[in-house]
Amino acid sequence: MKPTRFLPALALAVAACADSIAPLPDEGRPEALEFSMGGYFGASTKVVLVGDTVVYTISYPWAPAMPAVIDTVRAVPSAESWQAFWNAMDRSGVNRWRGPYVAERIADGLGWELTLRTGGRTIHSSGTNAYPDHRGREHEGESTEEWKGAVDAILTLVGMRYGS
Repeated sequence: MKPTRFLPALALAVAACADSIAPLPDEGRPEALEFSMGGYFGASTKVVLVGDTVVYTISYPWAPAMPAVIDTVRAVPSAESWQAFWNAMDRSGVNRWRGPYVAERIADGLGWELTLRTGGRTIHSSGTNAYPDHRGREHEGESTEEWKGAVDAILTLVGMRYGS
C-alpha cells in the first residue's frame, strides 16, 4: 500500500473543512445574495441582489384578496453599508451555517432560505421553525440572536429593520 495514494482525498477533505469556516470579506458586495422568509398565511419577504442594487419585495401569496406584491424597495448600498453587512454576517457565524434547520414538531411558523456567494464560494442555508447560532448549531422554535442579526443586516441594505 502506498501512503501517497490517500493524500489527494485527504487534501480535498481538509480543503472542504477549511472552506466551510473561511473568513468572509470585509468589504464590497457579494457575487450573489438572495434571502427569503415567510409563513403560512403571513407575509413573504424576499431580498435579491441584482447588479449593484438590492431589491426587497413583500407579498401575501396565500391571501387571494390581497395584491400579489404589496411593496418593493430598491437601494444601492454604499461601501460603508457593505462593510456593516459583512461585519454582521461575520458576527452571526453565517460561514458555519448549513441547512436545512428543521423543527420537526412544529407545523406552522416561519420558513427561510439564504444564498450568499462571495469569492467563488456559496453559502446556502435554510430552515423551517429552526435557526442557526454563530457556531452553526440548530435551535428549534425560537430564532437566535445571530439569525436575527443576519436578517437585520440583510434588510438594513434596503433601509428596513427586522421586526419592524
